[in-house]
Amino acid sequence: MDEPQITIVHSDRDQILDLATTLIGLAVLYYTINPDPFDRFVDKCRAFVHGWIHRVSVWEARQAIRSLPETDE
Repeated sequence: MDEPQITIVHSDRDQILDLATTLIGLAVLYYTINPDPFDRFVDKCRAFVHGWIHRVSVWEARQAIRSLPETDE
């Protein structure tokens, strides 16, 4: 008589969590060894955000100037 074989399989969610944890761990390890590419990426992101904030503030200033009442002076 054949005995049934039991295999334990992780669910898809467990496999995805294991993969994500492994990738995050490898990214942290790579960052500790070679942080320069990450620093350049962060600098580019920071420059983009500062540029976007500047454009929004200029737009808000123009809107505020346009909303001023007109005078004849």
